[in-house]
Amino acid sequence: MNSNNTLQKSLLLIPDISGFTKFVNETEIVHGVHIIAELLEIIIKNNSLGLTVAEIEGDAVLFYKNGEKPSLKVIYEQCKKMFLAFHQHIKLYERDRICDCGSCSSTPDLTLKFIVHYGDIIERNILGHFQLMGADVTTAHKLMKNDIPNNEYILISENSFHESDTNNLPKWFTLKSHKTEYKDIGPISYHHESLTELLKEVPALTPRRKTDTSQPIQLSLNWKINHPIETTFDLLTSLERKHEWIDVKTINFDRNRIERIGSKHECITSLGTLQIETIQNEKNSDTMIFSEFTSASGIFPSTTQTFKFQKDGENSCMILLEVRFKNSFFNNLIFKKMMIKALNKAIESLQEALNKKLLLKL
Repeated sequence: MNSNNTLQKSLLLIPDISGFTKFVNETEIVHGVHIIAELLEIIIKNNSLGLTVAEIEGDAVLFYKNGEKPSLKVIYEQCKKMFLAFHQHIKLYERDRICDCGSCSSTPDLTLKFIVHYGDIIERNILGHFQLMGADVTTAHKLMKNDIPNNEYILISENSFHESDTNNLPKWFTLKSHKTEYKDIGPISYHHESLTELLKEVPALTPRRKTDTSQPIQLSLNWKINHPIETTFDLLTSLERKHEWIDVKTINFDRNRIERIGSKHECITSLGTLQIETIQNEKNSDTMIFSEFTSASGIFPSTTQTFKFQKDGENSCMILLEVRFKNSFFNNLIFKKMMIKALNKAIESLQEALNKKLLLKL
């Protein structure tokens, strides 16, 4: 990577997530930022063209690659790879999400467009900060604001590809000519094509892990919680607040990821380490189901615990907990008694934590 005033020919590619501004201004910012960060990581990981990341710009990535102008086929295949991975991740997130906040529930509305421009750039290092500079860098960014009437497309500036280079491309990929007038720099001509057809090629999701019903239900416990079902469910499923009602020394989880089906975390207890995976989440207005699979260390068995919530009025709910584990003398005589004692204590703590939260609101 150079750091001088030498002009170099370079491909500039900007994948831009549409809807980001509305996303963070009108919904929960923290979850919104986490989701966008995940999607930007997906885009960067699907760089197969040897592009260099020059900058991450909030909801977009500025890639570049010095050298000869790539073919239109190569540009299309790179954009396609990123686009399919982006939408597959959104499908996965929508299927497996647990949180119903505005950011999480709005994720399927996010879209992706690509700006492609070929021109002269200068690589500079200013007080330890790398930056791309030059009129063509400005042009690429200007092209992000245009009047194309959809949110998912490839835009390629004029002269950034060879007009005759349309072999081996899908029949629907017929670039349309357009021009937009920009203040200070005048009109810029470009070609564009909608990527709606590519949505048909988003890979199907692999089946997620299901509750193992081959193990018998060894424990079935009921509790009444004097708080609304939504509030109770949110606290019980929150990894951030799990320490408020579960007796653990430490809870280890990825704080840059939002809890969802397939998420894993680790609970360090006085009796050993528990590896826990979320495997089920189902909701409607009156009933909710949440399941986890726990792999324990030492002599304790692996378990599947399923919490079934039932609305019992506006300000109360019932919780039925079913715990499955292998049938054995030790498990039935000792482990079951330990579980009953620990779970009853945990639900008491859950009720106290909910009471504290209610007092803070008053």
